[in-house]
Amino acid sequence: MRFIEGTFVTSSFPFNLEVTHLDGNKGYGLKAMATYFNIPLENIIAIGDEKNDISMFNIAG
Repeated sequence: MRFIEGTFVTSSFPFNLEVTHLDGNKGYGLKAMATYFNIPLENIIAIGDEKNDISMFNIAG
């Protein structure tokens, strides 16, 4: 969904809208945590059930 340039828009429930910066997603956060704790991404499992989890799935091994 196109909303504001430089943002990512998703929804995890029928009646809500989540607008975040392009880098403000679960995948970016997961990668930052893996780097901080020196954990290879291929050793990380991601679990989720909504569209806002897709970036995390793409990063996890």
